[in-house]
Amino acid sequence: ALSARRGPAAAAWGASVMSPVPFKPAAAGTPTALIAEDEPVLAQALQAQLAQVWPALRVLALAGDGDQALAETTRLAPDIVFLDIRMPGRSGLAVARALAEGLPATGRPPGWAPLVVFVTAYDQHAIEAFDAAAVDYLLKPVSAERLARCVARLQARLAPGPALAEPASELRALMQALAEESRMMLDAPVARLDVFSPLVVAG
Repeated sequence: ALSARRGPAAAAWGASVMSPVPFKPAAAGTPTALIAEDEPVLAQALQAQLAQVWPALRVLALAGDGDQALAETTRLAPDIVFLDIRMPGRSGLAVARALAEGLPATGRPPGWAPLVVFVTAYDQHAIEAFDAAAVDYLLKPVSAERLARCVARLQARLAPGPALAEPASELRALMQALAEESRMMLDAPVARLDVFSPLVVAG
């Protein structure tokens, strides 16, 4: 998100996420995720929304910048990475491209890469996001309905069986939906912190 002002609270957030946390492997079959977002309110809000829409999902870590997102993804090997695009250090797009090259992650086969979902306020990055092999692209503030559709896509990708292709018609429909969401946001602007603050969870 790259806030214009990064005061003591933001500095404390960066310090907390940069501190390694003990890794406890998830139970077999439990889907896992990492959230990379430099705004703590937004990161915690997305974590709370995911807990409501996908209770089985285990969020392994919150990363406050792109470099930490890449390091923690290598260390924790989550199934899914939710990436903000504009962050300190590497951008979310740069992180996604690095992930797409394959990581030497513990317990994963050679060339493994997580599923990537971009969560950002900037819809002009959508084409680049899919060039970086993103599964989905969410515009802030994220609605429960839109997140539920994203979760359904992720669950389908994680389901056992042959890898799913990304049909051109599905991609066009998604891009159309993104454009419509963007127009709606412009027609009815909201204060994002006001939208997200009731969803903040401790931790």
